[in-house]
Amino acid sequence: MKTLSFILLVAMLGCGCSESRNPADRMSQQAPQWVPKAPPVALNINPMVFELVPGWLSDTQSPVVTEINLDAVQANRNQFDAGRVRREGDWRCVDLPEGAGYRRYRVVASHGRRFTVEYQSNGGGTLTTSCLIEVELIERQMPIDGQTQMVHVMRVLGFKWE
Repeated sequence: MKTLSFILLVAMLGCGCSESRNPADRMSQQAPQWVPKAPPVALNINPMVFELVPGWLSDTQSPVVTEINLDAVQANRNQFDAGRVRREGDWRCVDLPEGAGYRRYRVVASHGRRFTVEYQSNGGGTLTTSCLIEVELIERQMPIDGQTQMVHVMRVLGFKWE
């Protein structure tokens, strides 16, 4: 029994050789160089979507909304007019009508379909609120009008007022 345990231990830890002589091991180490990396997923969302996540600054709890149906956002052009979205450096911005301020975000970190964004909201005066929101873009089934449909959603994973 002790011999079997010793053999298993050696098999799990290896023989102490720093370089594998097995061609399959060498190929598996080189394979990542041959496989093209997937392009990073771009976060192209109307900044007004992030307005739904934090509560009012005077409220005690945030986030308020933790999942947003992005298919509905894309279809709803009154509340989320894509024509008003503009780029300003790293920021995606929306100016509100009649000098009522702006909403904007920029990606500060990303990994696959997970993003951390800095979101800023200004109501037209001197106060600009800022928060960090970590989100994940996923697809999931949702019953809509009695039929199960696949929808693209943005799920909030983390939140912090800045």
